[in-house]
Amino acid sequence: MWLLTIRVPGKEPQKYTLKPGGNTIGRHPNNDIVIAEPSASRQHARIDYNRSTDTALLQDLSSTNGTYINRRRLSYTYRLQHLDMIRIGSSTINVVIRGTDEPLDTVKGPQKFTRERLLEALDHHTVLMYQISERLNTVMNLADCLDEIAFLMKQAMGADKCKVIIKEQFDKMEDFGFPSTLAQSAITEKSAVVIPDMAQSDARSDSESATLLKIRSALCVPIMTENEVIGLIYMYKSRPEALPFTNTDLQVAIAISHQSALTIQRVNLLNKVQQEQSLRQMFQRFVSPQEVDYVLRDYDLHGTLPGLKERKISVLFADITNSTGLAENMGAKDFGKLLNNYYLEITNIIFEFSGVVRYLGDGVMSVFGMSDDGQNHKRKSVEASVAILERMNALADEFEQPLNLRLSLKAGRAVVGYVGTSERVEFTVLGDLVNVAKGMNSFAGPNRIVVGEEIYKAVSDQYQMKKLDSIIVKGRKGHVKIYEVVLSNV
Repeated sequence: MWLLTIRVPGKEPQKYTLKPGGNTIGRHPNNDIVIAEPSASRQHARIDYNRSTDTALLQDLSSTNGTYINRRRLSYTYRLQHLDMIRIGSSTINVVIRGTDEPLDTVKGPQKFTRERLLEALDHHTVLMYQISERLNTVMNLADCLDEIAFLMKQAMGADKCKVIIKEQFDKMEDFGFPSTLAQSAITEKSAVVIPDMAQSDARSDSESATLLKIRSALCVPIMTENEVIGLIYMYKSRPEALPFTNTDLQVAIAISHQSALTIQRVNLLNKVQQEQSLRQMFQRFVSPQEVDYVLRDYDLHGTLPGLKERKISVLFADITNSTGLAENMGAKDFGKLLNNYYLEITNIIFEFSGVVRYLGDGVMSVFGMSDDGQNHKRKSVEASVAILERMNALADEFEQPLNLRLSLKAGRAVVGYVGTSERVEFTVLGDLVNVAKGMNSFAGPNRIVVGEEIYKAVSDQYQMKKLDSIIVKGRKGHVKIYEVVLSNV
């Protein structure tokens, strides 16, 4: 008996048994095998089957676009053989000589993924892969990607059920109804696993599950990139009249699995790029470009933002003196304009010196050293402070208003990092260092910079320093040594 499997794009595979005599193929509904696509002629080809000699002859009926047998255009009457493939347009017809008990191309058990097997699958199903890649290339997110793969696989294989899961869901396979033994075999052996008859499965638990679901034949295919399993496709047939999965079905499954792996990689990369762009936009509001690059490098390596950890940093507090009186004199509108310029200028300067900005009402806190483990952050914090005072003098002249700032700097260890989600991120600094640096601010005169002992030791050879009286910071025991940076032009 000659059994044909007809695969027409957008439709489930159809089975057709050759009848004695002529079997017509074409677009017209009166044909024995209807190929409903524009590439097919109304009367496209014919297969003549002789039961007494058990031979089948294929000929093209002068069709417009031709009939192809095993990827070669047919130019003569061809005697069909077992496992031949006929192509008309984008539709394919697979030929199987079926014995009395089972199809000769039945396949069973684990089928190892090899380069040769994949190339064979792609070679035999080039047209189908082209159609599927067109569909999958329009998918933009992972959930839609998995749904589309399941739909295309179910359609191409004539399965009653198909499910696709990714690696992160492997521990939930039972929740998806995956027979555990079958799935684990596909993952550990990195092989497609075909069970023509689930009732005869070697795994007792799988057989019991199959009985409950009325599964007749099952196929499990890993989705692989290089030598790693990143997903799993499971499908089964439950209709009583359904034929077991064949070697041709396995080829189609392997080819689609390969295309699925490429699509999942593309979608994951697209999501990563989009997320990185979103994170970059968020960080650029309060982090210097150098710090953004540092954060995203860490994100690429670990998949998360740099968490809270202790490190050596320098903290800067800048505060406008008598801001309440300034707002009263200027009025809300003009004072708001002044603040906007103040924040813009001070942020640009801090970014220039690789600092991180956090706004505190009419004040600013900045951290230097997040992406620099050396001692440069101490010098940079002082250089940034000097530049801020110089720029604020120019801003005061521009608005014709006195704009006095107090700046305090302290270096040491603190717990720093980023907390939040991909939609909202906050930069956080915790520890005694922050409390001391903030407490020092009130001891700075207008347009003056006070620093702690660590910064004094690091930059005293570059800046003239004046030692001030030791201070006591509220809520903290012990005295804190502070110094003032002497600036002749401020």
